[in-house]
Amino acid sequence: MRCSGSRRNARRATGLHVYEDAFVVQIVDPETGEEVPDGQTGAMVITELYKTGSPQFRYNNMDLSFRYPREQCACGSWLRRIGPFAGRGDNMVKLRGTNVWPEAVGELAMAVDGITTDYFVQAVREGNRDEMRLSVVGAGDPSGFSELAATVAKRLADILGVAIDVRVVRAGELDALTEIETLPKPKRFKDERG
Repeated sequence: MRCSGSRRNARRATGLHVYEDAFVVQIVDPETGEEVPDGQTGAMVITELYKTGSPQFRYNNMDLSFRYPREQCACGSWLRRIGPFAGRGDNMVKLRGTNVWPEAVGELAMAVDGITTDYFVQAVREGNRDEMRLSVVGAGDPSGFSELAATVAKRLADILGVAIDVRVVRAGELDALTEIETLPKPKRFKDERG
């Protein structure tokens, strides 16, 4: 059941209520399968309690979300809530002990003024370390793109705790990577660690 936090504003969804009498929803670390604390992002694992035919027990759909603490929602419900979809767990890259999801990197970058909604993330292996590269499309004068890249890189390092190589490019330069011209939904990530 989608929740808006109040009954008057259904368009600003704050997640979903879980019908706990029919489903057990756990949020787990995508790598270890261990349950994570409330508020921490992880993969959703679902057990259906009343499914007929072929029941699902601890089905890990690899969709990322988080669980809100158990409390009464602004809509009045006491059902447990999970946060909105936050990406896919099977795209996760471990950088120096930190789990990083490409979709989250893109979202953080797009929150910086001067960055458009077009981005592409690459995971690469350099030496003995996994690294991540982010390419984002900048708006405005390209002469300011290097300063904009430094701003995005600092934001990512401050929030994620790891350095990510950032480059800002002109509109259209990512089209071959995202395959925006040929796919109904653009690609946002490529794992090149091979």
